[in-house]
Amino acid sequence: YEPELITNAHLNGVKVLISIGGASAGGAVFSTMTGNSTARANFVNNVYDFCSANAYDGADIDWEYPSSTTDRTNLTLLMKDLREKFDAMPAPAPSWELAMAVIGSNWRGQYVDYNSLNQYMDYYTVMTYDMYGSWSEEAGHHAPLYGSPSCKTYMDYMINTRGIPTEKVIMGVPFYGYIFPNAENAGDPNTSGATQVRYRDIYNSYLSNPDWVYYWDGAANVPHIRKESGAGYLCYDNPQSIADKVYYALVNRNAGGVFMWELSQDNMSGNQPLLDAMYDAMSFICHDVTPTPTIDPNATPTPPDLSEKITITETVNYPNPYNPY
Repeated sequence: YEPELITNAHLNGVKVLISIGGASAGGAVFSTMTGNSTARANFVNNVYDFCSANAYDGADIDWEYPSSTTDRTNLTLLMKDLREKFDAMPAPAPSWELAMAVIGSNWRGQYVDYNSLNQYMDYYTVMTYDMYGSWSEEAGHHAPLYGSPSCKTYMDYMINTRGIPTEKVIMGVPFYGYIFPNAENAGDPNTSGATQVRYRDIYNSYLSNPDWVYYWDGAANVPHIRKESGAGYLCYDNPQSIADKVYYALVNRNAGGVFMWELSQDNMSGNQPLLDAMYDAMSFICHDVTPTPTIDPNATPTPPDLSEKITITETVNYPNPYNPY
């Protein structure tokens, strides 16, 4: 129930939402529940009771994924019922937030009725990652900023194609990567699947290994590392690409925010370089830059360099990367 987390968060003006669902929950569970008015009402009441009893500040629904026109209708009914339940109850429930995790393409986006949902939703967390993985026919960057598919194409879909207000769009960044053991480059056939690898393991086991070589893909605006000889390709994000994505989301697209999946995956004995990069970039933007939607979304992000060195064994002390002086 996380009472210590919630107490400290509230002392610092931070809200905590309960997230319900996930990839392992199964879309069929949501499909069955939302398709039954009694089950849906029970679910809504249980969400309210849980948040109220444990001082949560709302709910995040992670239905992976609606997959039919019936699901589309019932997803809207679920969010409508949750919003109306919150609004009808005593304070602080009317101020509780309602969010949902979504994918930024028409693959499952076609089964989400954003025009109807927008009135009930505070924001959408767009899973701008997992574009390549064990399921894909090719190896590739799983969260490139540019290219197709990419963070840009997912944001284009949400903002331009589906017409979602930019302040309701929250862009995701991954704190993990994928290793394709039988590929040497992006675009190579994926003949043996892929394994998800946390950033801290990438940093400790691969970036420090002389058998693996670091590269920066300027077109995709993300790093990758490859085996010095033989097969082995690992796509991931580093502090530079994370900072660039934060800048792109908040300045180029005027988005409502950024989020990461998942908070602990860059934790190395209390040092969190990816989280620090997110925080530093957001602090710089919020304090020193006025975001505007007129900036070309195709423009190259301009934060100063934060790249990991190709010679990984070199020790480097970085000053504040966003202070121009």
